[in-house]
Amino acid sequence: MSSSSVDRMSGASTPTLLAMTSYTTNRLNEELSGLKRWRQMYDSAMNEKNEELQKLQLINQRQAQSLNDSVVQIEQQTMTINSMKQNEVSLEKKCVIIQTSSCDRKYLFYLWFLE
Repeated sequence: MSSSSVDRMSGASTPTLLAMTSYTTNRLNEELSGLKRWRQMYDSAMNEKNEELQKLQLINQRQAQSLNDSVVQIEQQTMTINSMKQNEVSLEKKCVIIQTSSCDRKYLFYLWFLE
């Protein structure tokens, strides 16, 4: 009989099984380390992308606010222009230019009406 024990299923000796187990364990640890490194790189890249996304979202918010401010300003200017046009029409109704026949002078008369 041999001095080392033999595994009944595989027929391998105990030192051989220990060597195979050790090799497999080392290999799995290397794979695990590689996966951990890959995960760290992935997390780092995702953090960078998230920071970039946050910056772009902030830029987008600022541009949207600027656009909204511009729209409000345009609306206010439009209301001012419309008001000025209404005042102009109102003044045209109140002013009458009369030309005299004796001379070629024009006289501007303001006729104020109660509205």
